[in-house]
Parts: sequence; structure tokens; C-alpha cells
Amino acid sequence: MSRRKKITIALVILVVLVAVFIFLVSTANKILKGQLEKVLGENFRVARIGLSWGGVEADGVQLLRDGKVIASVKKLSLKADFLTIFRKTVTVSAIVVEEPVAQLEVDEQGKLLIPSPPEGETKESKSGAPSKGSVFAVYVKRIDVINGTFTLRDRRLKDLNEIQATDFNLRLDNFHFPLTDAVSKVKLETKLAGKLVSGSVAIDGSVDLMRVGFNLALEVDKLAAVDLPGSGPQVRIEKMSLHTSSQGIDTKLVEVSDVVLQKPFVRIQIDKQGKLVNPLLNVLQAETGPTEAGPSQEKKNEPPTQVNLKGLKISQGEVLILDGKVAAPPHPMRLTDISLTMDQFATPPQDTWTTYECSLNIPGKESTGVLRKSGKTKLKSLDTVSKVSLQGLDITTVKPYILKAGDVDVTRGTLSLDVDLHIDKRNLNSPAKAVLRNLQFAPSKGPGEKFIAIPRSAVVSFLEANNNQIALDFTVEGSIDDPKFSLRETMATRFAMQFAQKLGLGAVNAGERLINAQQKGLQGLGESLKDTTKSLKKLFNK
Repeated sequence: MSRRKKITIALVILVVLVAVFIFLVSTANKILKGQLEKVLGENFRVARIGLSWGGVEADGVQLLRDGKVIASVKKLSLKADFLTIFRKTVTVSAIVVEEPVAQLEVDEQGKLLIPSPPEGETKESKSGAPSKGSVFAVYVKRIDVINGTFTLRDRRLKDLNEIQATDFNLRLDNFHFPLTDAVSKVKLETKLAGKLVSGSVAIDGSVDLMRVGFNLALEVDKLAAVDLPGSGPQVRIEKMSLHTSSQGIDTKLVEVSDVVLQKPFVRIQIDKQGKLVNPLLNVLQAETGPTEAGPSQEKKNEPPTQVNLKGLKISQGEVLILDGKVAAPPHPMRLTDISLTMDQFATPPQDTWTTYECSLNIPGKESTGVLRKSGKTKLKSLDTVSKVSLQGLDITTVKPYILKAGDVDVTRGTLSLDVDLHIDKRNLNSPAKAVLRNLQFAPSKGPGEKFIAIPRSAVVSFLEANNNQIALDFTVEGSIDDPKFSLRETMATRFAMQFAQKLGLGAVNAGERLINAQQKGLQGLGESLKDTTKSLKKLFNK
């Protein structure tokens, strides 16, 4: 065969191949669309599929359940390296998912229901694992999700049961399937909307999907949580940032560092019994049916995950306390301009020193009290060396805590208090200085009125003779393991006894309620916090 004929035949073959390729491309939409819908069933729809050399594009992808669209993608693009198709691992250069929309649900048992295509026929071994013949590996260099919208509905909630993530943008580099011990870079930005939680979230860092390890920087703007009708969000944070890392779930260790909270707000309500009101109680459905079995003995014996925090800074914080134990309607107390720095913190607590500085304001009608505290504490043993200073507290802001039935009404006055707080081997020994200034009382309603269990007339006479102030030095002592011990009550009793001695009344059973009511008003706080934690775990369990 001559060279000319060989060239002619090669050109003819090339033309035929090009024609076949053009034909396949032109009919790919119909062929691939029909095959996919046949394999995936009537719950899968796709408007168009386009095939090009090295890439596939699909438009108008929809996934249905009970006739309703539960997930859709405006455009799905895949660029593969076809030269790797005969290798053990197929390489995909990029997967781009444009404007995905999906509805996710959490069922009554807390299981996340993720939209998934109908199950096809897969060969499985008797053990349930895929057969060797069905195993394949894919390496994706880059995955982009652009302008997604995802809605999460929680069937366990009767109110505030929806969170929507909009403007969802995700980039994930270096993804392997099946999962391998490899680090993938991740960058995510989204906006959350809903009464349960809202705000803007940005995450940047790396993850190991197989080990569940991570090294991430997190930023949150304008966070609001549990927005209840009539009271608004129970928690707000203007801006939060932190860094967190873990080598994996098996290491049982999570490191958190450089935590910054700007303008956080917390609303705390206490009921008539002195217990903390759990804001989630009005959100969670009532439990029905048998309670779930507790954790297995094996899980009980597992060591808890250790969380170590290094570097916490809070600025311009605010706490609103509504105490229904001491007054009806609940007595409001506002703590403002809260500033806190802490060098380290661990949970479960460790026997190492945590150094901190804290300051806050307590606004009143006549003056604003300033509380400052600095020192160090071992959170495991509670050994403490700290200085506490309270200056210029308007005493009328804490009247429900210091007055009881029959006490004279206080209309004006300030309290200043300095304490050297020392706890060693769970024994407290703390010198204190207290000064009450410019006390004024309401007109007398009759004989028998008292102030901190001391007759009104004796208190007024002492104030007139001592420049309208009461200054006392005393020491607070006791074992913090004694169930009858209360720091507030002990300080109040010591104060009253010292004052009684100054008045020449001797050691009397006086003053036991200077701040005792506050202690009782907060009684049960620990148990209520446990209830709140239990509800949170119920809400967010996996």
C-alpha cells in the first residue's frame, strides 16, 4: 500500500472518529439524561446534560420526595482527567456546584435526614460491606459550592424550629473518596437566619476528614440565639473569633485559642423557686414515650474529651438578670461594661493556675458600682489567691437581696467592699473591709423596724455620730465543702456581728440576711444549669 493511500485512510478514520464524537456530544443530553433518570428513578430529574472532552455539565438537577423538590442544583460541572479512568484512582480536576438548594431535617430521635438519591442496585457482601468489584477511588482536586441555600428543620422543636443558611460558599481542596488520612483545605462563608440562631459565619483552615481532625479559624458576626417572643434573643454577640484544632476524634483533645468576644449579651431569668429558667423549655417538644436508654457502660468508662482554652478576652459585655425569687415581677439587675481576660481554662478542669482579670459596672439610680477582680485559681482544687473590690454600689439596686419583711426601707446609700480572697485546701480565710455610706431610710412605719436585724434607731444614731457611714473590718472563714457554708451569708453575718459590737449590742444573731436572700435567690442554679445542658445536648446531639 502506497504512502498516499495510508494517509488517505488515516484521514478518513479521523473524520469518522470526529463525526462519531460530534454525534455523541450532540446526543449526550438525551442519552445521559435518559440513563440517569432510568437508574435513579422518578424522583430524579435533570433538564440538560452536556458532554465535552474532559468535562460534564448538568443543568436543572432536582431531587424529589413525595412529589416535592427537596434538593436542586442550578448547574453542576465536573472536569475529569480521562487519562486516569483506567487507573485505580480517577482524578477529577474540579467539581463546581452552583446555587444548590436543599432542605434538611432532624427527626424526633435527633437523626439528621440528608437528601439522597434512591438506592440503586449494589452488590454487597453478607457482612453488608460493598463487594471488591464495586470499590473505586476518586481524587478531587477542588470542590466549589457557590451561592447555596440550605434549610434545616428540627422536628423535635415546636417553635423556632428552622435555621436557614444563605449565601453559602464553600471551597474544599484535596478530597479523597473513600476517605484517606489526608489534609484538605477548607474555606466556608455563610449567613444564618432564624429565631433559633442567626448571624454570619466564616471558617478557614484545614480538615482531615478520616481522622475528624481540624485546624480552623472561626469568625462570627452579629450572632443571636433563642429569639423568644416578648424578650428577644437570650444571647447576642457582636463579634466572635477563635482558633481551634484537634489531631482527631480518637485523641480526645481539642485546643482552643485566641478567643475574642466583643459586646456579648446574656439574659438570665430565675423563677420563684430560685432556679434558672431554661429558655429552651419553651422550644422543645414535650417528651413522649419511653425515655431513651442511657449511655452504655463502655461509653461511661470512656475518658471525656479534654478541651484546653488558651487566651480569652471579653470586652463590653452585658448580663441582664431577672430574679423572680426575690420579687414579683422579677427584680432586674444589669451588669454592664464587662471586661474579662483569662490566660487558660480547661474542661474537665486541671490542677493548674488560671490567671484572670475582670471588671464590670452595676448601674443604679444614684451611682454606678464598679466591681474589679484579679488573681488566680486552680479550677480543679479551687485553690484561689484573688483580690475583689466593689466600689460605690447603689444599695437600692440590691434592696430585694438585703431587706426582708419588717425591715426599714432603704432609699439611698452606697456599699464598698474589699476582700482578699484566699482558698487553700478547700478552706477559706479572707480578710474583708466594708463601708456603707450616706444611708437614708424611708419614713418610719412604726416601732420594731430593723436594718440587717439591728434596730433602726440604733443604726440612725450611729450614722449621725460617724459622718453617715459604717466602716467595718472582718474575716470570712469556713470550709467550702461544708454544705451549710455560704460566702455571701457568712460575710453578711460577720458584717452584722461586727456592727452590733460597735453599737455595744454584743454578739447577736443579726445580719444573717444582708446578702443571704441573694444566695437563696440563686439557689439551685447549678441544678438548673445541668437541666439546660441536658436540653442543649438533646437539641444538638448527632
